[in-house]
Order: sequence, then structure tokens, then C-alpha cells
Amino acid sequence: MQPQGGASAGVPRSVSTTFQTVAESIFAHGAVFDVASRVVRAWGSLTVTTPALPGVHPIAPGDGAFLNNASVVNAAFAGELYLKCLIRDEGHTPHGKHKLKSLFLELNGKTQTEIRRRYAEIVGKASPAVIASGTTETNLDKALDESNRSFDQFRYLYEVKPRTTTSSTFSAGLFVYVLRTLILARHPAWARHSVHMNP
Repeated sequence: MQPQGGASAGVPRSVSTTFQTVAESIFAHGAVFDVASRVVRAWGSLTVTTPALPGVHPIAPGDGAFLNNASVVNAAFAGELYLKCLIRDEGHTPHGKHKLKSLFLELNGKTQTEIRRRYAEIVGKASPAVIASGTTETNLDKALDESNRSFDQFRYLYEVKPRTTTSSTFSAGLFVYVLRTLILARHPAWARHSVHMNP
């Protein structure tokens, strides 16, 4: 998945586009959206005092929320693809469209238990300050409930009428990380599809 015309500085690229299975292909595509989410989130932290990067400009004050929306859409889609990868890897066809919780419930019990164990292990190691900050949802079921429809909700957030609020939230970032690391634990060779940033 190298950009047309070759890789250029700062452009994400995948190191391989050869897939042995559908599950592997789904994982590789999910990894691209995963890194896109992190890159956009990092871009949102740039300020007018940040040294300029070629082709990257700080955002206008107050526009960080728009970049957050883009980051959430990419993260939610990465989570969706990672779940579909695991479902395919179990020999089934995913049915849950964009709903993270529905897709999670399509996984066999052993995989669900492993995801819960890994999630709880990471939360258990988190510092009290991180937990208190509210940036990490400690309860996996709550994170899934809150983030179940994030892909659709944040993608169409502009449709929310002025002066109305939305309950849209995305608290499944840790969940996406757990899915990626579980897949790579089961298929270490798939790390060749990891996305890198050129210097």
C-alpha cells in the first residue's frame, strides 16, 4: 500500500501487500486506519509555536475538535476491521457492520475472554492519575456500549443541528490497541504489515 509514485517524507506506508488469507488482508487494512487515527490525533496537538513540518501546518485555534472527530472515525473503523479479522480467523463471516459491540459478541467465547483478560491487565497497570483523568474507560463493557456506533456517529457529526448535543463518545481506544496486539500475538508474521512513518 505504498503511495503512487513512491513513498515521500511523512507519508504512512505499509511494508507488504501480500496476503495469505482474507483475515490477514483485513488486519493490514485495519492497521492503516489505526495509524491514521494516531497521526491525526498527534496533528491536533500541534500549535502555532510548533516548529513547521513540511506540508503540515498547525490547526486554527478551536479546530482541534474536528481533528478529534477524524481520529475517532479512523480508530473506530480500525477496531471494526480488527474484530472482523478475528471473526474471519475463527472461520466465520462477520455480520455486525459498523457496531463494535455486535462484532465483539460474534467472537467465540475463548477470544472474548482473552480480550477481556488483556484489557483488564492493562487497566490494572495504569497509574491512578491516568484512571482519574477519564481518558481510559476501565470497564470494557461500558467502553463498548459508549463506542458501539462511533464510526457512524462521528462520521456524520456535522448533521447534528446547532444548539443540540449528542451523546456520541469514543472510549474504546484501549480496546482497539488490545485487538491489534492480540492479532499480532496469534500471527506474529503479520507484523510485516505494520505501518511505518518515513523519516
